[in-house]
Amino acid sequence: MSTPTAQPARRRLAAIVAAAAAALMAGASPAAAQAAGARAVSGGAWGTAREVTGLAALNQGGFANITSVSCASPGTCSAGGSYTDSSGGGQAFVVSEAGGRWGTAEQVPGTAALNQGGHAFTNAVSCAAAGTCSAGGFYFDGSGHRQAFVVTEVNGTWGTAQEVPGTAALNQGGNAEIISVSCAPAGTCAAGGIYTDSSGHHQAFVVTKA
Repeated sequence: MSTPTAQPARRRLAAIVAAAAAALMAGASPAAAQAAGARAVSGGAWGTAREVTGLAALNQGGFANITSVSCASPGTCSAGGSYTDSSGGGQAFVVSEAGGRWGTAEQVPGTAALNQGGHAFTNAVSCAAAGTCSAGGFYFDGSGHRQAFVVTEVNGTWGTAQEVPGTAALNQGGNAEIISVSCAPAGTCAAGGIYTDSSGHHQAFVVTKA
């Protein structure tokens, strides 16, 4: 039978082993894996918050936020949200971290063409592996209808956003968006959200990326 004093030590050891194993599975060097274990035993202290690099230049309208963050391994994460441009329009952005360093925020590629209505938002981000993530949200088209988009990051580079396949037929009421995204280590993802049917009723949809 374990004593009360032994249990915390065992939990700390389990945390060290789990963090190191996760780092090794993600392709980290043995030294990096050891460092991950050391961070785990230290209690995972939070660093100091700082402004998202590059967002000040994008956020000319003075209102930006992050709505979703996902990490594939220690020091490898992606995040997304929105900012307001100089015309007062809302734009969707993503930003990625590699090797413990955050890169520069960028407008979600492809949303400039999609977002004719001037309001877009990244609602959800999920990462399957280092530099491999998917995200989703919404934009307003030229008719003022809200449409759902998805976008994928491969090897650290974000691809071009697209309207979620199939939602054009479903979204007769003009009010669709991705609310949640989840990706597995194999790179497959699933996402879900809402749309409005021709009767004005909100309906749920799911979509899968193989």
